[in-house]
Amino acid sequence: MKKNTIMIVILALIVIVATPGIAAAYDIKQGADDIKDLMATMISIAVLGSATILFFKREIVPAVLVGLVGAILIFITQASTMKSVGEAITNFIFGD
Repeated sequence: MKKNTIMIVILALIVIVATPGIAAAYDIKQGADDIKDLMATMISIAVLGSATILFFKREIVPAVLVGLVGAILIFITQASTMKSVGEAITNFIFGD
């Protein structure tokens, strides 16, 4: 458990340091796309690392669950899906 926590902290620091701020300063849309792509890459790395660690500890079910949650997170980071999820939440809270 401690190794997973350390890995998450390291990945969070990488995201904070590697955020493409220059692109966001000049072209907001391009910067947002770059950040979104970076987040998908970081999620993929975190999922792969965590699932591998859990697999070698012979914790197969948590490894599969980490993979499924990571796949859902990567799917949600797509722009069309984000828009659909936002509209669904808005419709659920405020009605049609």
